[in-house]
Amino acid sequence: MSEANTQQPTKKGKGKIRRNDFLLFLFILILAAGWMIFSRFQSIPGLIAQVSVDGQVVETLPLNQDGEFDIAGINGGSNHLIIESGQIWCSQATCPDHLCVQQGKKSMSGETIVCLPNRMSVTVLEGR
Repeated sequence: MSEANTQQPTKKGKGKIRRNDFLLFLFILILAAGWMIFSRFQSIPGLIAQVSVDGQVVETLPLNQDGEFDIAGINGGSNHLIIESGQIWCSQATCPDHLCVQQGKKSMSGETIVCLPNRMSVTVLEGR
């Protein structure tokens, strides 16, 4: 047997990103960023907000009429919603984390506000 036959082949570039791998990753990243930007500009302003508690629709609110609404959640919890200038947001809530309050103002079709502890959700829709 010769020594040439017993040598293990070396693995070239193992653990390193090759040029083509990097270009593929860059292409996918640019494609994803472009899709996100395109979909954001294609959003349609919403006309109504559908409020649900525990999966049941409890209110359908037009976004063109300013107002304040108290929504009773489960187990005595509540959320205070405000509609102003075509936008809706949760200004106060009895939940412990107040993530629903931190979600900000919503006005585009498909946007949502969710309060898991009170099982309340608001979905902005195009309307009918």
